[in-house]
Amino acid sequence: MVENAEKSQERYKMHVDACFGALVVAMKELRDSHVFHENVFLTVASTDPSDYLERLEHAVVQNLNSDSIFSEWQAWISMF
Repeated sequence: MVENAEKSQERYKMHVDACFGALVVAMKELRDSHVFHENVFLTVASTDPSDYLERLEHAVVQNLNSDSIFSEWQAWISMF
């Protein structure tokens, strides 16, 4: 039973990683194609975030935004 739960958890994590990664790639392509104005903040987040998903979000914010927007986001997020 524990082994099945662990396998299920690992499958869920793989699914989350794949979906999250696809969203990040899509947002990056849109940013690079200038679909979004450079001053628009981009992120990928979950409406029901876990610690893991929050770590994923924090890791991609810098990749999706300019240095100045990233710095503003860091200052904002540090308040919570």
